[in-house]
Amino acid sequence: MLKRTIVSVLLPLAVALTPVGSTSVGAAASEPQAAVGATIKNDVFWKDTSGNPIYSQGGGVLKVGSTYYWYGVKYGGAVSYYNNPGGGKNNNVSFSAITIYSSTDLANWKFEGNAMTPSDLGGGGWV
Repeated sequence: MLKRTIVSVLLPLAVALTPVGSTSVGAAASEPQAAVGATIKNDVFWKDTSGNPIYSQGGGVLKVGSTYYWYGVKYGGAVSYYNNPGGGKNNNVSFSAITIYSSTDLANWKFEGNAMTPSDLGGGGWV
């Protein structure tokens, strides 16, 4: 019950947030600094602090205190695409999980677990 309550409160907030990287007037002074020596690269698969691929399609980021939480969707085809990106897109868009990652510097992300999996949907449906 607690898991569903947290998801029902945090997920709408995470979806409504401005994506990380966007700035507004006066925001430059409060933007986080990446860890010393950390480089954020585009067009590569990111890995979490345990060395596993990050699966967080269409994610949103929520800041609580000094920690950022990244919520996103892991689709059924994500793993096969990661293992063979040269094979192109696949049609497996089945829902696997809503994943949660945390970071204090926006460069290093720790997998915290899944906020929701198909078993939480009680037989299917859209998230």
